[in-house]
Amino acid sequence: MMQILVYDDLPNIAKSLANKIRNAYDDANVTVVDRSKFQDLMEEVNNRRAARRRDRNEASLIEPTDVDRADLVVVDYDLLRYSEAGDTTGSRLAYLLRCFTECGLIVVLNEYGTNTFDMSLRSPTQDFADLHLGAAQIGNPGLWSGSFEGYRPWHWPVLPDAREKFEKCVEDVRENLDRAILDFLGLSRVIDWMPKRAHEFFLGSGDMETVRFEAFVKQARAGIDSKDELSSECMARVAAARIVALLNGVILPEQSLLVDAPHLVSRFPSLIGDEGQDIHHWNRLCDPLDEEVDGLLKASLTEQRFKKQHWLWRPAWYWPDIARDERIAEVRDPWRIVEIDWVFCENVSRFVPAEYADDFRADVPPPFSKRYILRRNVPETVKLVSQIGSKGTQDPLVVDYVPQAAFSV
Repeated sequence: MMQILVYDDLPNIAKSLANKIRNAYDDANVTVVDRSKFQDLMEEVNNRRAARRRDRNEASLIEPTDVDRADLVVVDYDLLRYSEAGDTTGSRLAYLLRCFTECGLIVVLNEYGTNTFDMSLRSPTQDFADLHLGAAQIGNPGLWSGSFEGYRPWHWPVLPDAREKFEKCVEDVRENLDRAILDFLGLSRVIDWMPKRAHEFFLGSGDMETVRFEAFVKQARAGIDSKDELSSECMARVAAARIVALLNGVILPEQSLLVDAPHLVSRFPSLIGDEGQDIHHWNRLCDPLDEEVDGLLKASLTEQRFKKQHWLWRPAWYWPDIARDERIAEVRDPWRIVEIDWVFCENVSRFVPAEYADDFRADVPPPFSKRYILRRNVPETVKLVSQIGSKGTQDPLVVDYVPQAAFSV
């Protein structure tokens, strides 16, 4: 059973969040943390922090607590009523939890709105949250399983799956702490395709191509406070969490170094094969938990697939390799034009007829910045939404889409 802690300084809201999680995921043991337990947590974290600064080995003797055993921690961004001074934001708490406990995933709520879809597609990576989310969506089934209807942003992880993957990533780091990160991940050979934001992520740690996990945590701008000292276990967990954020929040959204299945077939429709006239076959590629997605593609692309799959929240391939694979019709004949009648919508994680979609410009470099969401407030879309799911916050038409400037003119 998944052990989940909820931190919100308003008890009624905290209980509501817990109930939404229980209703969305049967295998959840959810505990609401009250003010006194929060104060105990802060005292424990600060003691560990001070102990590590006094003696790097002292923290290894500290007994585990409930938060160390938690698979998921859900934290409201505004925690002012928990504590009248000090670290009172969810993002700051996320930093402390990641650096001084052994908890699983950390989700911060409401820093960017309670029910918003960020069309920039630039996942926040400046703090230590594994996911930022509006509280209205915490009970969305698509956040908890591969079965969903209606609104379900494609960039979301499936939390129980992401939790299991995270522990595998931590194990990787434990065993390879002194290994160059990009070499370990198989990204050093495509370093020339590395997005600008990835370079920024490594600032301060030296040569991006040779930086090792431990040096990254200690020196990079994306790392820890300069005076903090971490146990070896927390060092591994920080490194894993930050590189998972880099891959899923920076590299994959750009779709220019790594490309996932829906965006891949949108560029090269011939990969669908003879079933390409059936939109249902296209939508079979949109299951974030389907690791056997290769079998739905006409060409065998296993050699081009990103091998460290548990580091990603969905399957992906090296775009530089795909783009020069002449087994693919569109690569062999760049002038080949295959008209398709549907587009992939980022807000509902599915293909829909093109007339039901609005295009927008994500805040990523060209040529792949043009993306789509389900069109809003037209009769055809309302009818389509009723078919794919429109229960409460799962209705994509009630979500706030920001920034409005992202919509194409």
